[in-house]
Amino acid sequence: MPISVSAATLPSLSVSQTSLSLPVGVSADVLVTGLYSDGSTQDLTAQATWSSSSSAIASVSNAGVSRGRVAGVAVGAATITVTFGGRSANVAVTVTQATLVSLSLTPSIASMPRGTTQAFVATGSYTDGSTRDVSSQVTWSASTS
Repeated sequence: MPISVSAATLPSLSVSQTSLSLPVGVSADVLVTGLYSDGSTQDLTAQATWSSSSSAIASVSNAGVSRGRVAGVAVGAATITVTFGGRSANVAVTVTQATLVSLSLTPSIASMPRGTTQAFVATGSYTDGSTRDVSSQVTWSASTS
């Protein structure tokens, strides 16, 4: 009796995140899994084709190990679409304002004679790589030693 073997079909794709919120300058990896008719699954991230409805807002990589990496470019909303084997899945991406990563103080060390003053500048570094003078927005305090 001949045995009939049929290949599993790919009825659907599943993405690791159906929605994503990123500050400008931040990226996140999205994975795509094929869900096959025989119940098996397969990571298809490296084989799938990725696209963005607006790469000016959210870009997505189709290159090497960064394939499926979504980056926040400008404030707004975009849809990332991943396609494989005639199937597709979407990720809704919202890109928000860049967020503060760190603060630095200039000068970082000050030694002043009694009765004198010293001006300080607080600089914020943000997720988009920018820096801003935030001196008027921080809370200042001093201690003596």
